[in-house]
Amino acid sequence: MQAKRHQSSPVAYKIVVTGRPGVGKTAWIRKMLGLPVSNQQTIGCELYKAKIVFTDNTMAFVTFWDLGGTDYGLGEGYFTNCDAVVMVKRQMGVDPSRSILHNTDLLIQKGYQVLEVTTRMNKEMPYAVLEDFFGGKKIL
Repeated sequence: MQAKRHQSSPVAYKIVVTGRPGVGKTAWIRKMLGLPVSNQQTIGCELYKAKIVFTDNTMAFVTFWDLGGTDYGLGEGYFTNCDAVVMVKRQMGVDPSRSILHNTDLLIQKGYQVLEVTTRMNKEMPYAVLEDFFGGKKIL
């Protein structure tokens, strides 16, 4: 899957990160940004802003919207104007949840570009899903 906008000057992207409680959403973001990782639960939504530099010396500005894993107080409004949704899961496969926050199929049906990350991918290759989103560009 490729980013919708691709220009030579930096462009801003909104990427919503969602998934069930405790699957490693915050850990995935913090690991990519070189921040310390903790096991503290996210309540509500936290924003992480980053300048991502690629090996070809181009860059993108990304705001990661880290949604807490519970449904309380969170709704579809968080997805407004997002460029992609990263769904963090323990393993690939169908999620029977009826909540849009935890169901890849529901997000796709609503027209969102969904990128899936598993706990294993998070540990072994955290940049891979973003590199695919940005057309295969490698992140420094």
